Amino acid sequence: MSQETIAYLAGPIDRVTTKDANTWRENLEKRLLPYGIECINPMTKYGDKIKEIRRQLALMYKYKAYDKLRKWGRHYIVTPDFEAVKQSDMIIMYLPSGVEVCGTYAELGVAFEFGIPIYIVSNRRRLPKWAIICSTEIYKNFDELCSRLIEVYK
Repeated sequence: MSQETIAYLAGPIDRVTTKDANTWRENLEKRLLPYGIECINPMTKYGDKIKEIRRQLALMYKYKAYDKLRKWGRHYIVTPDFEAVKQSDMIIMYLPSGVEVCGTYAELGVAFEFGIPIYIVSNRRRLPKWAIICSTEIYKNFDELCSRLIEVYK
């Protein structure tokens, strides 16, 4: 491969623990990097501040400080994440069953609008129609996805 391929890792952050939001991303990064696929993990942009950021967001939401939440969220979350999506060669979207995702669907829309391939991994019995329509391919687990990406992007 002459240049690295960049994959943006879209999936639950808001309604899961920091560990759950990060573990699948870190594991996938380790699996794909040897094949020249570099991953953008939106969890890493905050470093050690992630717990405090999540706490602040929860407080803004709880106390209905919506103007502050909008301003802060657009500046620190939405805009940088959309820019990262647009700089990617593909999106890997994880939709685990039983977890509501929020920004993940917005990232899907941005990727679709810019013609960026979208690979979905999900163990859900039923996927949202929009996700299916916008997707390039859908997999039941990360093993299937990794095998395919290595084949396509090697």
